[in-house]
Amino acid sequence: VCASVVPIESDEYKRAEMLLFQMVQEEWYQRELDALKKGDKSKEAAYPEVRRTSPLYNLDPFLDELGVIRMDDRTAKAANIPFDARFPIILPAQHHITTLMLKDYHDRYGHAKRKTVVNEVRQRFYIPILRSAVDKVTKACQRCKIRKLESLINSPPLTYMPHTSSEQEALTPNHFLLGSSAGRKEKLRATPKPVVALRSSYQQAVVLAEAMWERWLKEYVPTLNKRTKWVARCEQLKVGDLVFITEGPRKEWPRAIVEEIFPGSDATGKILKRPTEKLAMINAELDSEQQTHNTTAK
Repeated sequence: VCASVVPIESDEYKRAEMLLFQMVQEEWYQRELDALKKGDKSKEAAYPEVRRTSPLYNLDPFLDELGVIRMDDRTAKAANIPFDARFPIILPAQHHITTLMLKDYHDRYGHAKRKTVVNEVRQRFYIPILRSAVDKVTKACQRCKIRKLESLINSPPLTYMPHTSSEQEALTPNHFLLGSSAGRKEKLRATPKPVVALRSSYQQAVVLAEAMWERWLKEYVPTLNKRTKWVARCEQLKVGDLVFITEGPRKEWPRAIVEEIFPGSDATGKILKRPTEKLAMINAELDSEQQTHNTTAK
């Protein structure tokens, strides 16, 4: 019998998170932890217990009530700033836990660019070389790679655009998806009322959609008239032809005889109880000639 599942409370999440931060700091800043535990917080200058060669020396580090190393920033006396922003937790950029945390920030804020992630992380943590660490996480993000590929795939022009054309850009698949080749929209002028801004945005969208469809009809649709295959007539299947039914592995194709043909709109046989794409005609006359030639040669 399974025991009842007790939901995890927010305090337990926070406690587990702090334990992870303590573990990371013990792995990377063991000397600094030992020095701060022996230090005296009442001293005015930077803590002499932390060596000058330590990467934390200029950060004026101290231990909070949970034993986590924090940075004593110059905004310590600004009461209107949150505690985590005034005294951010110090974490190394190279640790795996830090990388996972940066991935979480990157995903949480909609796969945002570096500036957004750096700004949000700094509200709680101090991480050396933070920008490089965020860039590393962003470059390894598979969803971001897919988004870039989507933009590249849908950016090639569908039509030819001469230099003398009055149009600024050629018609691309992005025009149907995003409204322009790069997905950028012109900024609307500031309006005093939201209703006016919404109406103006709708009218602009209607104008852009009509212009896009007009160009699509004039520039792209005419290019579809050219036939790229089935330009020459081939020998049509007739009643009595011996064929293979191309279903399953090639060695297991069954043989059949055409009994009836259902011509299409262009008077070409296309369906014989099965699509013609599933039938392969056997040239019986050629096979008999080859057999006769082989018999004579023997």
